[in-house]
Parts: sequence; C-alpha cells; structure tokens
Amino acid sequence: QYDNVTGYSAYRTEYWDNYTAAAICAVTTNAFYLNARPKFTISANSFCEGTRTMDTATISPSNTWMGINTDWNNAANWCPSVPTNTTDVTIPNGVANYPIITNTTPVVRSIIVQNNASVTINSGGRLRVYGNLNCFGTLTNNGTLTMNGASATYGFPGTGNIPPMNILEINTNAAGTAQLSNNITIAGELKLTRGIFNLSAFDVTLQSVATGTASVSALGANASINYGSTGRFVVERYLYSARKWRFLSIPTVQTQTIKQAWQENQNPGVNSGPAGFGTMIGSYFANPTTLGFDFATLNGHDMKYWSNDASQTYIPVAQTSDAIATTTGYMKFIRGDRSVGAGTAVPPSSTRLRPRGQLKTGLQTINYPSLAINKFVAAGNPYASAIDMRNITRSNLSAMYYVWDPRLTNSVNGGNYGLGAFQLF
Repeated sequence: QYDNVTGYSAYRTEYWDNYTAAAICAVTTNAFYLNARPKFTISANSFCEGTRTMDTATISPSNTWMGINTDWNNAANWCPSVPTNTTDVTIPNGVANYPIITNTTPVVRSIIVQNNASVTINSGGRLRVYGNLNCFGTLTNNGTLTMNGASATYGFPGTGNIPPMNILEINTNAAGTAQLSNNITIAGELKLTRGIFNLSAFDVTLQSVATGTASVSALGANASINYGSTGRFVVERYLYSARKWRFLSIPTVQTQTIKQAWQENQNPGVNSGPAGFGTMIGSYFANPTTLGFDFATLNGHDMKYWSNDASQTYIPVAQTSDAIATTTGYMKFIRGDRSVGAGTAVPPSSTRLRPRGQLKTGLQTINYPSLAINKFVAAGNPYASAIDMRNITRSNLSAMYYVWDPRLTNSVNGGNYGLGAFQLF
C-alpha cells in the first residue's frame, strides 16, 4: 500500500488478497521528496492469511486520459473528471483506447497529445480548445476544430501527424491569437470568425481534389490574418483529366511569377517535381523556351487574358517570369500535369495548380476603362471561396454574367470544338 512507484524511493511494499487490477488517479500536484513519500492505498474486500498474489496498479497524473473506451465524455476515461475549458490535459501513449469525438462538443484548455497517441474528431464532432494544442502524435479532424481563447497567444497544432482537416475555426477573443506551430492543410473550410490567425513561418494549404475544394469563409468583423515572417496560403485548384480550356483566377496577392505558381518553378520542358501538380505552358512566339515557355504551339498561344478594352481580344502572356497576380483571370489550355506536353501521344491527366501568397480578403474592386455598350470585360473570382453572384455590386455593367464551363461541348451552347464554352448566368 506504499509508494512502490517508478521514479520514487519505496520503503515498504505490501500485496493484499482479493485485489483487482485498478487504475489510480494521482490527484496531487505537489512535488514528492525523500522525506515525504507519497502513499497510495488500494482497498480490498477482505484480509486473511494464506497465499499472496501480486497485481499491478497503474498510477496516472491528474488530468490524464485513461483510455477505458473511446468516449471523451465518459468520466471513467479521465483522471479525475471530464475536462472543462479551464483544464489542461494529456493524452498519453500506451493506453488501450484513444478519444474519438462524434456528435459532441467537448472543451479543454490546453491539450498535449503524446507521441504514438491520437485524438480523432469525426464528422459531426467538434473540439473546442481554449489554450495551446501540442500534438506529437496524430490529430485527425474530420469534423471541426475550434481554437478559442482569451487575449493571449496560443499555439497549435504541434509537430505531430496532422492529416488534412475538415473545418478549422479561429474564434478567440478579439485580441486573442491562434498561432501556427506547423504547416497545415484544410480539406473543408477555414472559418475566421473572430481574433487573429497568425501563420508565423508556416503555410496553410487549401486542398483541392476530385471530391471537393477547400474554401475560406468571409472574415468576421473582428477577425484578421497575420502572416508573420514567411507564412502564406497555398491555394490549390484541381482540374479534371481532359484537354480543355479553363478560365482561372488567382486569389493571392503575393508577387509569384507564372513559372513559380503554375510551372512548379521548373525550367522549360523539365518535369522533376511531384506528379499531379503544375502544368506545361506553350507559346506561339518564336523561340518560346527563351521566354520560359515549355514548348512551341502550332496554332496559337495556350495562355492568355482578355484585353478589357475597346479591342475586345485575348492577349497572350509575354513570358513566364511575369507576375501571375491578376484581377481578370487567365484563359489557359490545360492538358494535365507537367508530364503531359504538346500533342496527343501522352494521354491527359488531372492536375492541381497551387499559387502561394497572401489571400485577397474583404471588399475587392475591379476597375475598367470606359467602353461602348455591348462590350465585354473579364473578372476573376478574387477569393479562395465560392461567391454569391447576387452580392456583386456593379457600376455601368449589366446584370448578365457569362461563366466559363469546360464541360460544355456541343454547338448549341457554343462548344463547337468540344473544349468548353461560356454559359450565361
């Protein structure tokens, strides 16, 4: 019944009959010294002489996950009780079960997930953290992770394994800061409800795959982004496998070049980066590779933008060292990733384009020169998000929008060559 605990000096040990293995919660937080040894008592049903057998009692620090089952809200899983927003907890390694949050909204102040330990937030579940989140193990967020907090700086998510998150919400006090301690990827939505989101020196990737594209919701009235020293957003755009024209916008304001953003910063004709990213860019100019293009095209330029003036024409990109930032968008013929060049010998592939920079947020205004009636101007969606066309304010423009759809392929809707067409909206 005495302190035969690893790390402490034991002076006597007794083993009693009728004892069932138990998990004991060490509630005290006082330091233990040699002249004040801790004492833990294990109760037994009865005491008698006879054969002695030894069993094991696992003694855990206060505010530790016990792992009896996976239910966060089951008090038996916690030492000494289910956490509140003032509790700092540890998810240790070596337990039988790890917490799985489903259709509940548990809270905690700070949380440490040890190496080889895990926390899983399922769809419909939400974990609210009011302090630091330091994961050395695995944090799987298929639901919602909300970083709350007061007027201080709280770090997250730690240096462990953080798969793409479904929903991440920053909702601190208006003066509070949620600061990244690692690169993260968002698969669903980044909700900047309130407070400061500090990227520090890390990147947030807004993932785009065949099944969906991540987005950033409108910033709350007291929400802001601090990019720290080198923190940026990487905004992916998935493009399905087909040789088609695509009308693409750039939702970042950083001074990346076309080469850096869409050619994966590779030299003409080189494909040494990861598969499934970037694209080849051709040009009708003489000696196109000297201008940074990957190859010569036979019948015209494959990357251009609308003039937005009286000429009403497409203008080819001059060179890939030009800045990619634009308000008008680009018309780009996509064949696939950088393994797919000119011609049809290599089949098309899907790819992801991923410019990196600071996001365009808040009110965005695009100005045009004066034009005669019935002329067209091009505008790219400025946000890393879907937009509601009904919320666009206009001056001297009609309420008709033509949206490019690469899947329109017949002459009725204008897709004479099967490469896409504009759809009146």
